[in-house]
Amino acid sequence: MSGVRVFGWLVALLSCAPAAWADPESCTYETYSWDVKLKKGVGHETVKKQRSELTDEEKDPAVPECTVCSEDQVEVKVEGVPTIVVCRPFAEQVKTALEEAKAAGFELKTLVGYRVGRTRGAIKDGRRTQFSNHSYGTAIDINAEVNGLYGDCKLSAVPKNASDLKGCKLRVGGHWDPAKRPKSTVVEGGAAWNAFTRFWKWGGTRTDATRDFMHFSPTGE
Repeated sequence: MSGVRVFGWLVALLSCAPAAWADPESCTYETYSWDVKLKKGVGHETVKKQRSELTDEEKDPAVPECTVCSEDQVEVKVEGVPTIVVCRPFAEQVKTALEEAKAAGFELKTLVGYRVGRTRGAIKDGRRTQFSNHSYGTAIDINAEVNGLYGDCKLSAVPKNASDLKGCKLRVGGHWDPAKRPKSTVVEGGAAWNAFTRFWKWGGTRTDATRDFMHFSPTGE
C-alpha cells in the first residue's frame, strides 16, 4: 500500500474514531453560584466526573434522566429564532413549540435554556445553594427583557395587565406589560403559552409570591 493510500486510510479511520472512543459515562459542566449581595455569579468552575459519581442534586428531581452534564444536552435550531440548548428528551417538543409560537406571530428575541448555576434555595455565606431548572436543561426563559421575574407578589389571580402587578417587585429582567408589547410578551392563552404549556408549566401562574413571566419548566419554578 502506497504512503498516500495509507495516509488516506488513517484520516478516514480517525474521522470516525471520536464517537467510538468517547466515554459514555463521562460528565462535564461549568457552573457558578449566585451572590445575593453582589447580584452576580461567582465561584465559576468546570466540573468533570464519572456519571457514577453524580449526586441527587445533579439530577433533575422531576426528570432524573436530565442532569447537569453537558453530554445530556442538545442544540435546538429553528430558522429565524435564537439557538437554544435543552435536555435531549425535550428537544423535539421545544422545537415544535418554538415553531408554533413563531408561526402564530410571536416574536422570539432572546432565549435561555441550559445554564448550570446555583441560583435558588437557601443562602449560605451570601450565595444561593440550589441548582435551578436551567441547570438540567429542563427550562426555557423567553424574552427576559420584557417578561421579568417579580417577587413579593400578593395576588389571588393570574395577572392580565401590568396594573395587576401593583405591589410586586421586579427582581430580574424587564417590566412585563402585554399592552405595550403584545407580540413579545408571554401571557396566559397567548401563542408562547399555548405552545409550551402542552408539556411544561408557566412561571406566571405560580401560587407563591413569585411571578416569573419569562419561564417555562416541568414545575414552572
